[in-house]
Amino acid sequence: MRQRYTFGLFALFATAATAQTGWTVIPSGTSATLRTIELNTLPHVIAGDNGTLITSDDNGLTWTAISSGTGQHLRAQAIGGLSVNYVVGDSGTFFVKGGASSVTPYDLPDESQRLNAVDDHTSVILTVVGDSGYVARTGGGNLILDPIESGTTDDLFAVRAIQGGEALIAGAHGTLLRSMDEGLSYSPLTSGTTEDLFAIELTGGSPALVVGANGTILRSTTNGIGTTWTTVPSPVSADLNAVARAFTGICIAVGDGGTIIRSTDNGLTWLELVSNTAEDLLGISFRGPDIWEVVGANGTILRSTDNGGSAVGIPENAIPAIEAFPNPTRDRVVLRWSAGLGMAELELLSLTGQVKWHGRTATGARAEIDLSGYLPGVYLLRASTPNGTTMVTRIVRTD
Repeated sequence: MRQRYTFGLFALFATAATAQTGWTVIPSGTSATLRTIELNTLPHVIAGDNGTLITSDDNGLTWTAISSGTGQHLRAQAIGGLSVNYVVGDSGTFFVKGGASSVTPYDLPDESQRLNAVDDHTSVILTVVGDSGYVARTGGGNLILDPIESGTTDDLFAVRAIQGGEALIAGAHGTLLRSMDEGLSYSPLTSGTTEDLFAIELTGGSPALVVGANGTILRSTTNGIGTTWTTVPSPVSADLNAVARAFTGICIAVGDGGTIIRSTDNGLTWLELVSNTAEDLLGISFRGPDIWEVVGANGTILRSTDNGGSAVGIPENAIPAIEAFPNPTRDRVVLRWSAGLGMAELELLSLTGQVKWHGRTATGARAEIDLSGYLPGVYLLRASTPNGTTMVTRIVRTD
């Protein structure tokens, strides 16, 4: 089973710009964990824990609960048509949501099987994946899931398919499986990592992307799935749980602790964005021309209408300048930066921009801050030097 841990070292970056956010909070009407969102069906659909199912018919501005007919955790969905969503989850849960609120169950007889992901090869051929190497496929115009040999016992977390018969599965311990026959058979690929892989972005005309634990980002060396993969440098060490791509090649991935990162070059390079939340983020969907929505723990829904553009926390011309460690921290955090930048004015900010602490380094390029008196959460540290350089990073205060 998958467990979540968030840890790592966050670099501080130098720039003349001030961090802003283009992500706004959308009320969800629930405190349940929301795991999957799809903006490209009508109505739009979000699914999550305890059978939570909410829909929107106004481009994701407002959301209304409907009955899913189950109390199981719902983990993933796929598009089956303009108004059709296939939804899977715990205990073999599998149903079709059609129209405004119709739900038709096709649950597995084996209630012990957790289903983690689903995608469609065609409108009548689906593949679902789950724990312990489980892969199953529908065919022949019915929605009966027939098991497929996967060749692995690792938990499988994601599946994506494209026209032409190709499909890709990702899972624990760096597992990648490729199909060339609409999911009838799979062969292993060498991922080059042993990290758990949680999500796939797959478009035929662009290199496939896979994201996972500890900030892992993989990119296919050719368009589509390909057979070889490279590890792309990541600006974060948090688990990355979901990834999506716009028509323009802009890619956004989301993860634990409010992590959002963006690439503007089809996944070659990535920068961290400011999300204004510390909640784990688990799902993302893009709806053209520039609408993104993200879902996560405690009913979180975030929305950007500018491709996340105004959410940049570290601009593209940023130069690594400072280290903050340990990070996360329970009490003290040490800051170090280039000696050439000299002393600095320091401010500790909440994610809403409220100044929590202000100080100044007397000399040198090092400072230590005691956070033991502050509530657990995510804070921004802003440092300004006499030469006009402004530096911003994120610090996590734990219990």
